[in-house]
Amino acid sequence: MAFTLKELGRARFIGDSDLMVVHDAWHEASENCLLGKLVERGVAVAFEPDELDQAFWEDYEYCSYCFDRSTPVPPGPYGGGSEGRGRRSSAYGTDDAGRAVPVGV
Repeated sequence: MAFTLKELGRARFIGDSDLMVVHDAWHEASENCLLGKLVERGVAVAFEPDELDQAFWEDYEYCSYCFDRSTPVPPGPYGGGSEGRGRRSSAYGTDDAGRAVPVGV
């Protein structure tokens, strides 16, 4: 679940709730993303758990600066495609109605 950040702190994956983009605060290029400005504007969110899968589950997409071409696209039914808004990792599949569900549940 995403929650609004009041300061940057320890979160690795930070979302922009306006643009629905997830940033990797540990990536050296994240300085270009001005994450502090997201906090000031009140649009910075962190994820619980602080994992990329959670951001995908909530329909966030990769930041093109924080996730360069060396970062692999998640495998699975949503990886690398243009279906839906977000990309989800292989930890998720689809149910009979086409909704994303965790695999093995």
